[in-house]
Amino acid sequence: MKKRERPERDRDRNMIYQKWPGLSLAEKGKYIASYYGAAVGAAIASIIIIIFLISDVCKEKREDAFSVMVIDLELPEEAAGRMEQELSEALGVSREAGKCRIEAGYSGGANMQSEATVSAYLRSGRVDVLIAPEDQFNRYASTGYLRPLKDCALEEWEEAYEKEDLFYAEAVDYSESGAVRDLPFRPHEVTKNSACYGIYLKDEVFGGYVAGVMRNCPNAERMKEGMEYFLEADSERMKAGMEYQAE
Repeated sequence: MKKRERPERDRDRNMIYQKWPGLSLAEKGKYIASYYGAAVGAAIASIIIIIFLISDVCKEKREDAFSVMVIDLELPEEAAGRMEQELSEALGVSREAGKCRIEAGYSGGANMQSEATVSAYLRSGRVDVLIAPEDQFNRYASTGYLRPLKDCALEEWEEAYEKEDLFYAEAVDYSESGAVRDLPFRPHEVTKNSACYGIYLKDEVFGGYVAGVMRNCPNAERMKEGMEYFLEADSERMKAGMEYQAE
């Protein structure tokens, strides 16, 4: 079979641009396939994979007593299990009431697929608290995934904690700016458009990460106690984390 010849880009591209408004749909499709076929095919394949991934996450039926997602942190399974047990005890959750779950190891921005996985879980309505590095936390706070502390009846924490311990973000208005690439990042600056979305953790396990409440958290009645568990640096969880880091 004779290999299809590709037009010379510089000369033919200018000609195509001039003729583009008058081209038929079939002619436009032929041009796109000729110049961008491989890239378009790869993009379509990636989109299909992501759609199936999000669909599977949303279809999964699971009711937890309290659920925490940790982004960009490798947490040993044994340590996570120990924290889950301690969290259950702190919240007074019985085994019959459900499981307190701490899911770690997800990467928020490594690639399109991993980011889609995190977004799917956060949209699923199964996560109560997000713990993430400040850049990732800022992304989800600014784009509507997280709830300001004042909307969680936790505004007293803004007075109890020092300003450098609080994380502020500005919600992005997509109706005015469309797709946003550069999100404002001023975590310690209070402006007329900002709100406090989280608190920095200081223990040996999550030190430097930020904890905040999901906008669609399913277990709002346990929200305050769940956040307090991670904010109490002198808990057994910190001791457990130091033990695992030392091994």
